[in-house]
Amino acid sequence: MTNDKFSKQRRDCLRILGAGALGGLLVGPSNSLGSVLDKPTFVGSTVRPPYKKHMDPATVSLVKGDNRREIIYQSMMNLKDEIIEAIGNKKVLIKPNLVVYGSPGCETHPDAVRGVLDFVRKYGKSEIIVGESTASRDKTTMDCFQFYGYFPLRDEYGIKLVDLNREPSEARFILGAKNNPVAIRVISDFLNPDIFVISLARMKVHVHAYVTLALKNLLMAAPVNDYTNPELGWKTGDKFNMHVTPESPPTDPLFYNLYLLSQHVYPDLSVIDGFQGMSDRGPVGGHLVDSRVALAGLDALATDVTATRVMGLDPDIVPYFNFMKEAGIGQANKDKIKLVGTPFNDCIYQYKAARTFNETSIFKAE
Repeated sequence: MTNDKFSKQRRDCLRILGAGALGGLLVGPSNSLGSVLDKPTFVGSTVRPPYKKHMDPATVSLVKGDNRREIIYQSMMNLKDEIIEAIGNKKVLIKPNLVVYGSPGCETHPDAVRGVLDFVRKYGKSEIIVGESTASRDKTTMDCFQFYGYFPLRDEYGIKLVDLNREPSEARFILGAKNNPVAIRVISDFLNPDIFVISLARMKVHVHAYVTLALKNLLMAAPVNDYTNPELGWKTGDKFNMHVTPESPPTDPLFYNLYLLSQHVYPDLSVIDGFQGMSDRGPVGGHLVDSRVALAGLDALATDVTATRVMGLDPDIVPYFNFMKEAGIGQANKDKIKLVGTPFNDCIYQYKAARTFNETSIFKAE
């Protein structure tokens, strides 16, 4: 899949939105969508301000080593002063990635969470929660916490585990299959400017999105998932409205919907666990590779772009990276991303992209 093809997709998507959909997509919270959303919960109106365009140089920490917990911690220590200042007195929400129940390897390992908690507990001043909103159909986030070994974290660190699918939400709009604005419920904690959100993702390829890292971990978590009701059948919830449907236009709306949500939901800190990443087919079903790296950055786009390059893959292939780059939401120019820690050339590991993309590595040691 060539960059020219994705350039055409970007133009097509912008043309579609220019025809009239955009005006309805970026609306704020509403209390009048009861007929649109299934049992919506809307709270407050104090949310994160819209993104501010910035193309400043970004710093990304990159660490290689033989202990997952230690390299996660060290990746944050390399940015210690900046992270401490950014957290301030805010409540901290650590958002791991527990995609589904019962599929070991798809999850953020609890030792990666321990590495983040080691730092935040030492330098943070406020409440800490670990929250997730799994996409599992018939198992809740709490089921996933139990299956993947998260319960001991509560006693070890005195933190709360929270099922964000059960928390309050507010309305935002995305692009629908017929280019119409579709209302979805977005979890309010991700919109709250008084919560410092850490996206803690496992390094993985993805069959639909090429890679899934810190940005996608948070953006796809934002919409509410309604779990299966045995009496009513599977209620897909709002996460699945982000994806392509049979009636979708030629340009996959998933990519543009990720971009749209990024203007409201954005990690304050991105931490990527590449100690064992997933190659070939993600977010589940691939095989794990021992790349033994960790990354951290306050600029989520810069961190994801760097992680993609570490995987030996091409960040220019990711459409929503390109949308965000063109809108100035984060830094995507590798020449304006300062790397600290382990040298980049010592961290490259050859991942294999999903067959969906027919893509091989283009990055070699520089």
